[in-house]
Amino acid sequence: FVFVLLYTAGVLMVTGADGAGCPIQLDFWRSVYHITIFQAYLFIIAGGYIGTLLASSLAMLISAYSRSTAMAMIPFLSRIITLPGVCTLFPDQLMEIYIDLKESALFEIGGRVVTSAMIITPLYTIVSLILYPVIYQVYKRTEVK
Repeated sequence: FVFVLLYTAGVLMVTGADGAGCPIQLDFWRSVYHITIFQAYLFIIAGGYIGTLLASSLAMLISAYSRSTAMAMIPFLSRIITLPGVCTLFPDQLMEIYIDLKESALFEIGGRVVTSAMIITPLYTIVSLILYPVIYQVYKRTEVK
């Protein structure tokens, strides 16, 4: 919540309250999105929130399977693997929607051109929602009685 407030303050200092209706190309002239600065702001916030949910649910799942109370580390490998096309679909890219708005990685799926954010946002939303019942079942089995 604190980081959302800090980001909001930064956006308001740059664009002002009236700048929310301006097209995103005012700031990112190479952007493929046809959205306003306010819509981009909401997209960035949603990507960060979904990324945080996914990372926390994966950490809980690893912690439940390992039966450890220690913090589980979730490595995201997009900085290690040198396959840029594949790396743009990794979960840590949800935290970098801002960069996708600026310089999009384009994919063709079924004759339709989409950006990586348009793929990973719904994909990892569904994955994180599916993980919560799995985590519940794992914790239910490992509960101390």
